[in-house]
Amino acid sequence: MQNNISIKIITRSAISIALGFLLSMIKLFNLPFGGSATLCSMLFIALPGYMFGCEIGIIAGIISGIINFIFAPVFLHPIQFFLDYILAFASLGFAGIFNGQKNSLLKGYIFCVFLRFICAFISGIVFFKTYAPENLPVILYSFIYNFSYIAVEACISIILIYIPVFKNVIEYLR
Repeated sequence: MQNNISIKIITRSAISIALGFLLSMIKLFNLPFGGSATLCSMLFIALPGYMFGCEIGIIAGIISGIINFIFAPVFLHPIQFFLDYILAFASLGFAGIFNGQKNSLLKGYIFCVFLRFICAFISGIVFFKTYAPENLPVILYSFIYNFSYIAVEACISIILIYIPVFKNVIEYLR
């Protein structure tokens, strides 16, 4: 019986990772120096954390980050790789941190997207500061640049979370 549960968790997590990757190919817009708003790819990467707990979610997030790096690599420094691909995607695994509370998926998703934003924000300050216009402080530039695509995707995903059919399917799979 335990093996069946593990196989279900692995299978559902793998499907969620695959859907997240496929949805990352549907870009609403690309920014010139990396980053894009996609069709809810972060939400699907966050779902294993919500459905099966943060530990499974973090593993799923790391796998997603590695897959994203393989297919669209931007490598400036090992720490930048860690921030943008490992830590940023692993942070999406914290979607289950509010499980047991009302609106736990919504709260968890907002929390993990905030963590993902922090990773991109720090990376922008440290590794992408040369792209900031001379008259704009690097911190403000990184905030605006990263917020512009992460917030758009987060808002679309939040709308999806509120659609009853989507909520019911996620709860059924959980």
